[in-house]
Amino acid sequence: MAEERQYYYIRSKLSGYVLDISGNVAYPGCEVGLWIQGDRKSNQMWRFDAETKTIRSEQANDYYVLDINDNDNLVVNGYDPSKTDQKWQRFDDKLLNVVDPRFCLDVNESDEAKGAKVIKYAFYGTENQFWEFEPVTPYPHVEEKSVSPPSTSTLE
Repeated sequence: MAEERQYYYIRSKLSGYVLDISGNVAYPGCEVGLWIQGDRKSNQMWRFDAETKTIRSEQANDYYVLDINDNDNLVVNGYDPSKTDQKWQRFDDKLLNVVDPRFCLDVNESDEAKGAKVIKYAFYGTENQFWEFEPVTPYPHVEEKSVSPPSTSTLE
């Protein structure tokens, strides 16, 4: 059975902006902040990988996962099973670290502006630590209409 590859927009309940790979170009260590939701932009589409306990970006065919850099900022990097800061789980409307669930993804300083940074921070239950998960719907499927060839019979 094929793995479900449902993608989501992950939206801050504080500002309504979604997680966004900055500059729309993913590379190792690229920051992830908050931005206005675009129309099916791959740098804003994320899926939960149950096997690796990571959150993968649709950009670059799921190669990049959410990670935390040395300054506690949210970034993307290639998957490394030894990195605990790449392991996140959705728990209701929170994103908690799998290895240490006392930590969560947090909008830095409750910043409501476009481009706000997202960081790893101790969970206190403040509004900047809650998220909504909107499924990305597939493109509408266009069914081909069957057209019958013209009749070759003649009227009598």
